[in-house]
Amino acid sequence: MSGRGIRDIWDTIVSSIERLSSTNCYERINLLASLGLVNRYRRIAARLLPCRGTILDAGCGPGTSTAVLLSRCKGRARIVALDPSTSMLRRAPSAPSCMRLGGRFEKLPLASSSIDGIVAMFSYRDATSYDEALEEFARVLKPRGVLVVLDIFRPTGLIARTLLKGYLYGVGLLGGLLTMCPGEGRSYASIMYTIDRMLSIGEMEEAMGRLFEGVSVYRGPFIAVVWGRKPSSPAG
Repeated sequence: MSGRGIRDIWDTIVSSIERLSSTNCYERINLLASLGLVNRYRRIAARLLPCRGTILDAGCGPGTSTAVLLSRCKGRARIVALDPSTSMLRRAPSAPSCMRLGGRFEKLPLASSSIDGIVAMFSYRDATSYDEALEEFARVLKPRGVLVVLDIFRPTGLIARTLLKGYLYGVGLLGGLLTMCPGEGRSYASIMYTIDRMLSIGEMEEAMGRLFEGVSVYRGPFIAVVWGRKPSSPAG
């Protein structure tokens, strides 16, 4: 698919998430879909970051992940909540130690070597170019800075992909009813497109390993946390 086609689909997905988030439907269905575990994974991801300097919340969405970071660091670090959606950024938390910033992964509006830690919670799969996103993360991180990616990665087997797809569609429809979001549950299933084109956990480890050292994985059912550290000096 062409870059333009991917961006068109990406914009459609963002519109769906914006609509769901405007009524808090997206987070309520997320909690239901993960059986309440999604917040546990967010806390795990946040604990891998240093609470000092500046932390980038890449793809903050309506600010759920930003709130987790603010709660963990309690003013000891400046949190930069970044998202391409203006309406999402307006929903991000307002705090003295938090600033909102519009931008996309592939062209971060940040200076090189200016960030101490980056986390992307359920947002990396929305990048239009995974390689360019990682390159930008590496560019803006300080040496020894930490990158943490929490996401739903593409299952490698056909059976697993089929089960996940059926689960998301079913949970979307049921969640729309149980969370008082009639009709919106169908939009939730649109995230399956981003999962289908997402890297597998193994591919993510390999991609991060080209730019980061000490790459590690915490695995869950379909969800995983992958993290690594920018080398103190360029490889070569």
